[in-house]
Amino acid sequence: MKTVFWKEIEEKVNALKINPGDFDLIAAIERDGLEFGKFLAEKLSLPLKTIVLRAYNEERPPKKMHEPRLLKEIGFEAKGKKILLADKIVKSGATMETAIKILSEKGTVKIVPLAIAGKKNYCLVKTSGCIECK
Repeated sequence: MKTVFWKEIEEKVNALKINPGDFDLIAAIERDGLEFGKFLAEKLSLPLKTIVLRAYNEERPPKKMHEPRLLKEIGFEAKGKKILLADKIVKSGATMETAIKILSEKGTVKIVPLAIAGKKNYCLVKTSGCIECK
């Protein structure tokens, strides 16, 4: 398991030069994306909302159970919104893609994915394994 320090995460987010005016809110994919979502919401002074999707069990490392699915209806207005979508780690990208699809269907006008770690181009740290944030 790779350790990623919050100072490194903050430096990488700063390097992106995210303009808070480009977004209406942060949407974090629960459960693992919530801590990163809180970090981004505080840093950018944007409201934080959550999306409850599940594809993995509670074990560490998690094991995939099924394709990602929405477990709880989205509790915020997404129509016409510009959303920065946060998650901790992206393996295949299926959970992030499902969240993007759901938000698009709700009428979101802009969705920008951002994850701490993974193999996709929107990941701050490139890795194929699990991470621990300290």
